Amino acid sequence: MKKIVFIFMFLLLLFSCAFKDKDKKINTYQFYSKYAQEKYLALFEKKKKVESIEDMINWAKEIQELFYRNSTDRYLIQCFGELVVNEQNEEFRSFLYFFISDIYWQKGNKEVAVFYMIKAKRQFYSLEYNYKPIGYYIAKRIIKTDSTFSIKENMYNILLTDFWDIIDVPYTLYELSNLYKEELDIKKAIGVIQKIIRLYPYYTNVEGDVNTRKMRKEVAFYKSKKDWICRDLETLINNIKNAIKTKNRKLLYKYVSKSEFNTRIFQEVNQRRWSYNELQVYRRWNTRIIFEDKLEDFSCENEAYLKTTNWNLPHMRTWYFYFKRVDYPYDNDINNGWQWSGICFGHPY
Repeated sequence: MKKIVFIFMFLLLLFSCAFKDKDKKINTYQFYSKYAQEKYLALFEKKKKVESIEDMINWAKEIQELFYRNSTDRYLIQCFGELVVNEQNEEFRSFLYFFISDIYWQKGNKEVAVFYMIKAKRQFYSLEYNYKPIGYYIAKRIIKTDSTFSIKENMYNILLTDFWDIIDVPYTLYELSNLYKEELDIKKAIGVIQKIIRLYPYYTNVEGDVNTRKMRKEVAFYKSKKDWICRDLETLINNIKNAIKTKNRKLLYKYVSKSEFNTRIFQEVNQRRWSYNELQVYRRWNTRIIFEDKLEDFSCENEAYLKTTNWNLPHMRTWYFYFKRVDYPYDNDINNGWQWSGICFGHPY
């Protein structure tokens, strides 16, 4: 008699089931077959005998398979939701939270999935699911969502400290640096970039576009004085004019962009480019150089061209000074300012 009462109460709690006297079928969870009902109860009897966390995880997988086999997976979340509320073992409860999150994740409901992922405790992230730690899945998934910055930052740090041996470290660091850039925290971003540069030679297979050459330039720009940048384009042009007219080689070099400056010929593709030092501007100037009074018509909001003539360079006596607006939102003092980024020869059309 006690056994019958236990079974009835058990089904009432977990399934809210209603038995029909006529055909004895379970309605809740759509467990139509007698086999499914008995198998489910047998699995719960089995749980009483498990001793290790591994056995508990395998038991949960068996429950999942039973629901899938009987095409009742849509009720699986409710089942595990009721289980996790009453589960006393914290380690297994963390796994169940992940298990529920995984079901939501596979269904595309990422917001709810993250809600359950965060409930799993960090000390149990080493529990395995499909041959990888659940913490690995949690961290990788959360950083792909619209979670807050602090949560994403924490997840990246978990990947880099707890699971460094199963991730692409340089690329994960690269993503973390971009996260800091999104928050306009360039100091932390540069710190991470410097770590990538140090570690990169030790990794042979790196996913994605990790351009260490570009990163070195970012670091150099961050550390530079940036004194060649002017808030006002007209002021920058006047400073350059003055340096050329007075033939002040040192002063002219001050206004050359140290981050990006090259010379090129208009309309030529895959052409050789020269640096400022290779061109040796100071060897080409004279007292007859003329600067146009206004910028070229093909200038735009972020790029500007100024025509100059009478340079001492055979067949290329007309030079177009190229100016570019600075895009550096991490520093309000220079962001949207202007830098002298190059010289163009030939005809623009």
